Amino acid sequence: MAAFAQGQVEERLQEREVRGRKRKVAVDCWFTSTGRTMPRMMKFENEDGCLQMVNNIRIIRREQKYYAGIYCQRFDCKATVDGVEREFILMFRPREHLWELILPDGGAER
Repeated sequence: MAAFAQGQVEERLQEREVRGRKRKVAVDCWFTSTGRTMPRMMKFENEDGCLQMVNNIRIIRREQKYYAGIYCQRFDCKATVDGVEREFILMFRPREHLWELILPDGGAER
């Protein structure tokens, strides 16, 4: 039993970090009565220094991940921004209370 548990820990430590352009973001999040995390809206400063707000975030997939042994919640999301549907990842690090936006490489950002 202990060998199985150790294998799980090693697997967690070997998770690869998500690639893409990263930005710190402020997220409006609803925590349900059952403890589920549900991001609803985010704000961040774009490359022009303007505040960008994204409403109506749709969660496509959620996963619990360990990057270098640090627990994170990963949300693969979609939202309509300026009339265009965009895909992105939101990472939540509960221990630090930090959110990060990850845009796929090659994706346009406004």
